[in-house]
Amino acid sequence: MQIEEKYPELGKLIQVGKERGYIIYEELFEKLPEEVTAIAEELDDIYMRLSELHIDVMDVARAETDGSGEGGSGAAEEKKPEKTEKSKGAAKSALRPPVEQLEKTNDPVRMYLREMGTVKLLDRAGEVEIAQRIEAGEAKVFIALSHETEILELFLRTNEQARRERRGMRELLQGRQADLDEKAEDRVIESLRLFRNINRLDDESRELRRRLRRCKKAGKRYRELSDKIAANTAEIAVLVRKADFTTTTRNRLLTFLGEVERQFSIPIMTISKDKRKLQQERNVERRRFYSERIERYDDELERLEERFSVPWDNLKALLLEVRRGESLTDGAKQQLIVA
Repeated sequence: MQIEEKYPELGKLIQVGKERGYIIYEELFEKLPEEVTAIAEELDDIYMRLSELHIDVMDVARAETDGSGEGGSGAAEEKKPEKTEKSKGAAKSALRPPVEQLEKTNDPVRMYLREMGTVKLLDRAGEVEIAQRIEAGEAKVFIALSHETEILELFLRTNEQARRERRGMRELLQGRQADLDEKAEDRVIESLRLFRNINRLDDESRELRRRLRRCKKAGKRYRELSDKIAANTAEIAVLVRKADFTTTTRNRLLTFLGEVERQFSIPIMTISKDKRKLQQERNVERRRFYSERIERYDDELERLEERFSVPWDNLKALLLEVRRGESLTDGAKQQLIVA
């Protein structure tokens, strides 16, 4: 029996997830009964089932960043003036191509050639601009990681273990971390040194930008600071290329961060939900139940923060920046493919 047959509420969530490709953590914890969300093993089974169905579970901020929110277009549509029946009919006829035109475009080769004729080919300047956007996205990810070196080190070590043992990130994070051989250890140390240099350059550039805001744009000092910021940016780009994160490594990074976020989401969402209920509940026994569960999940949250060496607020900021960087990179690459 599939788990959605066990919990009808999950079946409804799966329907929503199939339609839009994701569901939000808040929806999961609001719709499912408390006796389900209180059991970590049940939540794990639910996450695994959603993963099998290729349904992402994400927070609200990520859904908005991905531009997949459902409420964005409604207001704009309401503002559009109503069309008369006559104008609607005219619009439909304008959009409907003649039968002979449809017959001409049924040929796949002609359809492809016609479509290619509408695509604007890139010139050299366009290629450079896209390459810069790809680098900017990658740099954003690397800079975000450079500010959280302890969880970065855990990823680098887990990545080496995944390469050696041919196992998935999620499976490795459930178990105990294994010792690395000398070569793998050297690669981790070298990567950490590189990320620390990125962090140093980024911190320096932040300070330079702060000074820049106090300078006159036409002045010599403004030009000097601008040149130094540009030099730091170029050096960061060199370090990013030197790190040589392969597509496999990038995918492992996203899986790793997604799994860490999933583990944090269980106590975070339960605490948030129970605190809201505690404010409304008047029954003494129920209040005690919520208070004890909040305390238990506070301890679990503290354990996770210690295990992954990152406070929840820092992890949220890291995830947001990584997703922004990935979105920028993927958007630029998609444009390159289309062109």
